[in-house]
Amino acid sequence: MRTCANKGSTMEELSNLKKLESNARTYAATFQQLFVSGKGMRVKDANGQEYLDCLSNAGTLALGHNPPIVRDAVIEFLNSDHLQQALDLATPAKHAFVEELFATLPASMRDNSKILFCGPSGSDAVEAAIKLARHYTQRSPLMSFHGGYHGMTAGALSAMGNLNPKAGLLA
Repeated sequence: MRTCANKGSTMEELSNLKKLESNARTYAATFQQLFVSGKGMRVKDANGQEYLDCLSNAGTLALGHNPPIVRDAVIEFLNSDHLQQALDLATPAKHAFVEELFATLPASMRDNSKILFCGPSGSDAVEAAIKLARHYTQRSPLMSFHGGYHGMTAGALSAMGNLNPKAGLLA
């Protein structure tokens, strides 16, 4: 399947997505554009209209879409035949990252810290934060901002004020 090469009408694709995606998606359902490309802080829809990307993939695109320095590093890594995804397994890339990260920390923090790889999503990070908070406080209640997005896992949904995603995946 080559999703980048798929062609079809914008309205047909949007209609199909609406039928096939669960109601677990929230803000994305409000956009009636099919976004096809991005460069820097701008995205372009199928009609060629450019938009300033104020979402920045929930903060993960601090350098924007397709920055050359990141793109080149990813291509170099992919061409190296190293493992692309190894979950929590030890790899040379993971070792180099952890060493570099700890080298940037102040000595007092570096000597008393551990690293946790939560997973590939913000929801996993929220779940880990909830578990850590409950462990260290020995309390269960959570405080969150109404309307804030915390993820779609069970723990993250419990902190969300929006009831629609809690209705069930097939609603």
